[in-house]
Amino acid sequence: HAGVKCYVYEDAWGKQPDPEIAYNPLRGNLIGGIDPGRQDEFAVVWLQHDPIDNWWNVLDAYQNKGKVADFYASIINGEMESGEWQYDAEALRLIDWTQTLGPVKWWGDTFGDNKDAATNDTVYTRLRDKKIYVNRRRNTDIKEETPKMKAAKTYRGRHETVRDYMPRLRFAGTPGALLMLKALQNHKYPKDEATRQNEPEKPEHDWTAHLCAALEYLLSNERLRVKREGATRNPPQLATLGGQRVTMLPQPRGLMRERPVA
Repeated sequence: HAGVKCYVYEDAWGKQPDPEIAYNPLRGNLIGGIDPGRQDEFAVVWLQHDPIDNWWNVLDAYQNKGKVADFYASIINGEMESGEWQYDAEALRLIDWTQTLGPVKWWGDTFGDNKDAATNDTVYTRLRDKKIYVNRRRNTDIKEETPKMKAAKTYRGRHETVRDYMPRLRFAGTPGALLMLKALQNHKYPKDEATRQNEPEKPEHDWTAHLCAALEYLLSNERLRVKREGATRNPPQLATLGGQRVTMLPQPRGLMRERPVA
């Protein structure tokens, strides 16, 4: 597929799942991406960032449609609600896994704030009721918006972000991670758009779109967060231990240091 311009993420074709990749509670923070939908597909993806080796490990993903937000909340929280929902095999597999996870920071599309006319609820208010808090940029203060922040709101800006992260993306051997990889590999522009001389803007709205969007919002907002907080990955530092020089690796951000007692 090299050189085929209709594919959004042609570099994804060089990726292979790695069964050795798994969630490690001592190896960085968990981050989640959500692309919400009601009658449309609802997609969710879990990543873990390894701050030592700077890998972004795609651990799992899930997609379904025609379900209410509470159904997805039960999967995310690892709490099966007997008699409430009819879970497919993938949902049951994920529930067994998500109940073992630590805290997850969630990023999502602002579409999840749209209200349902019948209930006056939104996808995110329903998730919040289940203790799932989805962060999203509304960009209300235009004065503080940099070109990079503005780019994160566009298809092109989000695609550029994922392309930049692609060399550091790894995929676990789980069915969901494989689904996420296949979505990236098959995400493409419409044929009439791909034949234009300038770069096409909007990809096809098919089964790949929502999974890719969930990952795009996750990585775009994480990039903005790092820039906003001025957080940079510290390189290994040399220190002296017992007369020998040793490499001191940066401490994973997910671990808490002891605080001195006042």
